[in-house]
Amino acid sequence: MIIARYLNKEVFKAMLVVLIVLLLLFIGQRFVQYLTDVAQGHISSELVSKLLLLQIPVFVSYLLPLSLFLAILISLGKLHTDSEMTIISACGISNRQVLRYFMPLVFILTVLTGYLTLFQAPFAIYAQQQLIKEQEIKGDLSLLTAGHFQQTADGKKIIYVENITNDNLLEGIFFVEQNNEKDYQFSLIVSDKGRYWNDESQQNFLILENGNQYRGSPGSSKLQTVEFERYFMALKKVSRNVTERKIKGRSTLELLTDLTLSDQAELQWRLAAPLSIPLLVLLALPLARVPPRQGKFAQLLPGLLIYIIYMILLITARNAIENAKILPWMGTWWIHLALLGYGISEFTHRKWLRFFIFK
Repeated sequence: MIIARYLNKEVFKAMLVVLIVLLLLFIGQRFVQYLTDVAQGHISSELVSKLLLLQIPVFVSYLLPLSLFLAILISLGKLHTDSEMTIISACGISNRQVLRYFMPLVFILTVLTGYLTLFQAPFAIYAQQQLIKEQEIKGDLSLLTAGHFQQTADGKKIIYVENITNDNLLEGIFFVEQNNEKDYQFSLIVSDKGRYWNDESQQNFLILENGNQYRGSPGSSKLQTVEFERYFMALKKVSRNVTERKIKGRSTLELLTDLTLSDQAELQWRLAAPLSIPLLVLLALPLARVPPRQGKFAQLLPGLLIYIIYMILLITARNAIENAKILPWMGTWWIHLALLGYGISEFTHRKWLRFFIFK
């Protein structure tokens, strides 16, 4: 039908614009956060682009419901102010018929969001955790950039590497360590080449070849010099919690096989996004009715306020499940039911209330 295609086209175009804007805002915020981590020496600059790409499906999965909600408010609000919805109603098309027009789009987006939140987003989060874990296992060496001096996280070591080959061979190594607790205050190592290695216990080593070590103190004429063919330098050992897989990175099938309180809270949180799409669409249609002499964005602020309250309740309920303050069978379901009841009430112009009052 022409009207159905027209309404879906307007909403879909507005949804894409809103989604892109929100996605750029969230990616920009996360990009600034990653740059801060790079500046503080927590992650390598090479990981930033990979982490951002993996973050996109996570953002999209939770921004799709909000984007569709805002798109309906904006698109139908514009149609109301332009009196197009009045003309559509005069053609005998009711609000229920308009809701049926949106059902194919709602169904597709619900399935897509469910796929992202249940499968794709956990996989992306797990991939991010793996990248960060591999870097933490390598320690400060993973932050090295050829031709630049790099200070370690403890601030006591400075490493310079002239070149890093494709097979991670380090060439032209300059290493300085400051340590006031020993009989010498600094240790300087110059080596032709080196390679990273870690044993089965996750102990990290930097194996240097063909170099010299100099030990001494500033202002002192005593300087110890050692020439070596191979030198094993022990680096920091990885803490055990680095290898633990956080719950957000676990697959949905793994959560279903365990079903602890944390698993059930995470499952209900993943299901919240696809479940919210039909509920928000049901609520958006009556909210999009713009009163006379008001702009097309008049209902945008009330709609955002309702969405924020809805999300705050979901987050609070999820935390309450994890802390055993709410039974899992109750969980977040009552919040969805409350939104459904409110949406039906607004959609039917509160006919149920008049029924009880004038019964």
